[in-house]
Amino acid sequence: MRLLTTVNSLKEVPFKWGQNDCCIFAAKCIDAQYGTKIADEVVGQYDSEISCKRFMLKRVKDTSLAMVLDSFLPVRVDRKFAQRGDVVTFNGDLGLTAGVVWTCLL
Repeated sequence: MRLLTTVNSLKEVPFKWGQNDCCIFAAKCIDAQYGTKIADEVVGQYDSEISCKRFMLKRVKDTSLAMVLDSFLPVRVDRKFAQRGDVVTFNGDLGLTAGVVWTCLL
């Protein structure tokens, strides 16, 4: 229920680097499910694509979205076994994008 509440509260919020971007969205969904505070570590740390890359370099010494996600999440789930609430990456309008599985279509 907390995941649904979080998704519903964010689905109409406009994209804004460091406030409501793909990584912040994923972090808030994880926090809702597991009671973690990942979003608190990320929100406000950058405000543009360039400063996001600087944050990534500082965090993992790379600009790889997957490496940054791995630095916050303890386990990587094989995409064949991804379930509702799992963090995933996909190619979006701005390139590689983080998201959260909501439904699985066979």
